[in-house]
Amino acid sequence: MSKIKEQLIGYDHQSDWLDDSSYVMVNELVEYQLYCMTVSEMQAMAADRLRQEYHAMSYSDFKQKHDNAFGERQNE
Repeated sequence: MSKIKEQLIGYDHQSDWLDDSSYVMVNELVEYQLYCMTVSEMQAMAADRLRQEYHAMSYSDFKQKHDNAFGERQNE
């Protein structure tokens, strides 16, 4: 990738707040939030994340994943 293109899309930009110690703080906060969540809150977050992932997939990849889980449908 050219240097001009890298600068245009911000490829070389480094986050000014995520140093090594910040990663530890992020992990601690994630662990704390997971500890404080109810099971239904975790399930809702996981379901939302999975929906986003499936909508971002190409249809052929999604269909393959569905067929692997449920088998191929005869009426299609």
